[in-house]
Amino acid sequence: MDARDAFKLPKNLDEGIFSQLGSSMTALVRPAPDPSIAARVRGWIASFDAQFKDADPRSLGCLHAGLWVLADELDRAHAICQDIPTTCGSAWHAIVHRREPDFPNARHWWGRAAGIAWKSGNNPSLAAIAGSSLDAAGVPALASWRKNLARSYNPAAFVDLVESHHASGDPAVIGALSELQRLEWAALFLECYDKLGGA
Repeated sequence: MDARDAFKLPKNLDEGIFSQLGSSMTALVRPAPDPSIAARVRGWIASFDAQFKDADPRSLGCLHAGLWVLADELDRAHAICQDIPTTCGSAWHAIVHRREPDFPNARHWWGRAAGIAWKSGNNPSLAAIAGSSLDAAGVPALASWRKNLARSYNPAAFVDLVESHHASGDPAVIGALSELQRLEWAALFLECYDKLGGA
């Protein structure tokens, strides 16, 4: 399942952001920044700042951090989210550490991000979307984790999965995990957007 098509987007959200998902975040760990996406991030940030000019700066900062994660600019995302002591701030912080990779620190920050619903608007839950993605990928090495998605999405367990498989070199596994990473990004970004009143 392609992350670009998995979610119904709020009408006020620039579809250009989600159009980048097909080619973004392909590296599970140690990504090289994507200059073509990074060049667009400042415009998206300015648009969100204008749209949510009266919003809590910390909530707005979560969208900023998420956009830098989309561009694989982990240092910029980290500089923002490490100073946001909220559930969403901790979630972006966890994603940055997973991708660095600093797996123990990622698990620590997921422990501080309890309360993420992994659902936004009329979209299915991330667990349902991720399960469908894994079903379509048909990767035997990920079958046991697919069963866990029947209950809920556990981002700390995804950290474990990436830690176990990122160096495997198996293109099917890496491809499926990269798609799951994009789905996770999309679900969290939309949840943060909803919290700002963007739905």
